[in-house]
Amino acid sequence: MEQVQNLFRQVTSGGIAALQGLIDSSIRESEILEYKTASRNFTDSDKKEIKKDISAMANSGGGVIIYGIATDPSDKTKPNQLESIDPLNIETIDRVIASGIQPNINGISKHIVESGTKKYLILYIPKSESAPHQNLQDFRYYRRIGTESKPMEHFVLELFFGKRLSPVLSLEVEPLNRSKELIISENGWSEEIDLRLFIRNRGKKIAKYVQLLIFFPPKNLIEIAQEQRLDNIDDLYAFLQARQYTNDLGVIHPETRQKITDIKIKINIDLLGKPEGNIVDWKISADEMQRKKGGIKVSSLVSLFPDGIKRITTNI
Repeated sequence: MEQVQNLFRQVTSGGIAALQGLIDSSIRESEILEYKTASRNFTDSDKKEIKKDISAMANSGGGVIIYGIATDPSDKTKPNQLESIDPLNIETIDRVIASGIQPNINGISKHIVESGTKKYLILYIPKSESAPHQNLQDFRYYRRIGTESKPMEHFVLELFFGKRLSPVLSLEVEPLNRSKELIISENGWSEEIDLRLFIRNRGKKIAKYVQLLIFFPPKNLIEIAQEQRLDNIDDLYAFLQARQYTNDLGVIHPETRQKITDIKIKINIDLLGKPEGNIVDWKISADEMQRKKGGIKVSSLVSLFPDGIKRITTNI
């Protein structure tokens, strides 16, 4: 999934030059990249293709679809030239996604690249935790195999529906003191940030016997000023600050989240200068659920401060 996010970030940040760069470098279609032309109004066949491609990527590892690049007639995986999208098709894609795929796919992002009067649409489709998603045009389930979207085999569907009947847990972090800016003192450390940690269950089954491992960067990057209900297990992990939360008695119900603790931290400017770094990495397990891992990026925390980072310096 991180590979898909990096691809989307690379293409959207580079604008028209990045799109042309894909063509010049002959970056071929793959499991996570698809090129589409959309210069004329979408037909019913085109709309069916949209549902199939998007649901297939969400049912697989996620992906990026670029509407506005034509492929080579003799090699459909190779980008050939830019071909501006009809603006009406942008609205059509939104409608097709909203009404043509079930259940809804959370986390889809779109970015429009403009060059004069020409427009190109870049669509990000995440790997979905609510998979499998069904194409309501033909009532089939698709997944990405190589450069194509193929109907799912029966055994794959069985695996998906079995997964949806299990807990699906993840860690969520929210700041409690949301000021307009994140203040960095002269010594290079942020003010104390009060965080509340939750475990969310997006699955369809109660989560029991939950164990959460939380990993913070070393002490020279993050200072843990205060914590509650977490066991310190630093001795087991070199160079990291590790904490453990275990709940052998309570349960987390489906489609709910449960507060586990409040914590105060300070972040060093060296870590804040790496927005793609993580302030927290985590691993979580529960009865009838395979261990899952994830992380929370520095950029996601900083984005909660509207005025960004302010560093205090002494005027001499």
